[in-house]
Amino acid sequence: WNLMKMPIVFHGGSNWEGKPKFPLFFTEDKEGAEWYALEHGDETPTIHEAQLDFKNPATLDDLLDAAKGIVSRDDETYGFPVYDLGDHSPYDGMNPLDVVYHPKVREVLRNRGFDGVSTMDALTNSEIPVHVAFDESTFNILNRTPVDLEEYERRISG
Repeated sequence: WNLMKMPIVFHGGSNWEGKPKFPLFFTEDKEGAEWYALEHGDETPTIHEAQLDFKNPATLDDLLDAAKGIVSRDDETYGFPVYDLGDHSPYDGMNPLDVVYHPKVREVLRNRGFDGVSTMDALTNSEIPVHVAFDESTFNILNRTPVDLEEYERRISG
């Protein structure tokens, strides 16, 4: 048997109560998750440590193929693809990974046997690995910790 244990990952954001909103993004890059929590979390930016349990994650190519015919794409305005996600995403569609916010795209991926997405994503001036969960069946939260702003700033400045 060739079993590969999925990595311990982190989600940066607000400290949600009950069921979180999906899709939910995770990364092995704890510092990246902390940055995201501080930028996009509420008054209590939180790191959610989790164990993933993806059986068949989609790639970025799989995701973009699933979006064809569902999400319109503008290649002309900016010189690179921009996806029109309407009210489905809090983002502007300039990142191809944003198409995962469209529920019909996730439905197509599920119908094709995928249970999440694993790829690289832009974060400031670099890329980090990301894993996108469609629902709570593909991860288990191990720990929730508020981000310590002073500790975070000390680490990134030193």
